[in-house]
Amino acid sequence: MERNCSKHVITDIKQISTNYNLPLVETYFSRNSDCNCESNYLIYSEYNAAIYLWKIFPPILLLLGTVGNVLSILVLRRPTIRKSVCSIYLVVLAITDLLVLYTGLLRQWILNTFNVDIRATSSTACKIHIWILYSSMDYSAWILIAVTIDRVLLIWFPNKMQCICTKKMAVLVLLCIASFLFLINSHILYGYELSTGKTANHCDFVSKSYEQFWISSWPSIDLVIFCILPVGFLVVGNILIFVKVLISRRTVKRQVSAYNTSSQNQRDSKFSSMTAMLIAVNCVFIVCNIPSRAFMIEHTSWSFDTCGYNYAKMSLLWCIFNLSMYVNNSVNFLLYIVSGSRFRNEIKKMFKRRKKQNHIAAALIPNRQMAIQIRNSSDVYTITQNVTLQRILDSKC
Repeated sequence: MERNCSKHVITDIKQISTNYNLPLVETYFSRNSDCNCESNYLIYSEYNAAIYLWKIFPPILLLLGTVGNVLSILVLRRPTIRKSVCSIYLVVLAITDLLVLYTGLLRQWILNTFNVDIRATSSTACKIHIWILYSSMDYSAWILIAVTIDRVLLIWFPNKMQCICTKKMAVLVLLCIASFLFLINSHILYGYELSTGKTANHCDFVSKSYEQFWISSWPSIDLVIFCILPVGFLVVGNILIFVKVLISRRTVKRQVSAYNTSSQNQRDSKFSSMTAMLIAVNCVFIVCNIPSRAFMIEHTSWSFDTCGYNYAKMSLLWCIFNLSMYVNNSVNFLLYIVSGSRFRNEIKKMFKRRKKQNHIAAALIPNRQMAIQIRNSSDVYTITQNVTLQRILDSKC
């Protein structure tokens, strides 16, 4: 028979795992229960399923996100793509996504697999880790806002905005956003400290007043910063971009001159490729983050029993919603491939060039006369070639 446990209200999804060296939902729920519920939820399959999900999926997402984001950076920095202002935003987005994966998802996997919390190593790690995680998650969302606004302005007012929406302006905007978000989350550096427990250390609130701020006031602020404003900007921006794309295509069809039509089609193709990539990324951000936000909004007004089956069920739900947020930080490379023709072409060129270089090197090296003189006394090796291989490779490629 289950014990009668106290009821409480969930206030912030991202805070659930901030305090104790325990699995995600267990941390926040057990902390707010007046009774010991540690024994009656383990029998339910939902709780065990959540633990298995935490152990299996994070390594997959980490591998996918690492390879994908690194390749995205390499492709977006190629000469033909980096001319676009949009590429600067997307490169910084890839770097930020890597930061989110390795501060948030990696910790959750280590915590649930080895029962080791990196935040509990020192007071500095406790403060810095939470601060960086919150700030980087917010930064990832606001980069999408910045690039969406940039793209909307360039699409609707191309002549006026070409002199404003430049690479220097993009760097300035990114620096301002980063400064603002890291500053607004800086209260975490004050509000958390390492607390020494009987069995293990854990990251805890520095005072009761800060705990009250974190539970009652901060969730609303964070909800606006991380969800409401980004989703609102992205939805409106995507609609404006989509409308302009339709208008542009209709305009192209009405062109009379064949030369003008061909030239316009080429510009429209480049424009549509980057725009399609942006729309795809924005849509996935909304789809991956709305469930967790809805979960939080719904349960801010719910009171429920945190013991037994409800506890196990909430553990599984939050595990799924939390993993969906990290999927958003892992799959942008795949979205670029699917939606961006320019991105696909650059990937093909990049790999074809390397393959061609390897093929030429393999064909030339055996056929070139090479004289190798080894001086054993002084261990100096002199290698001479009739033709410098590097010059041959440059001329062929």
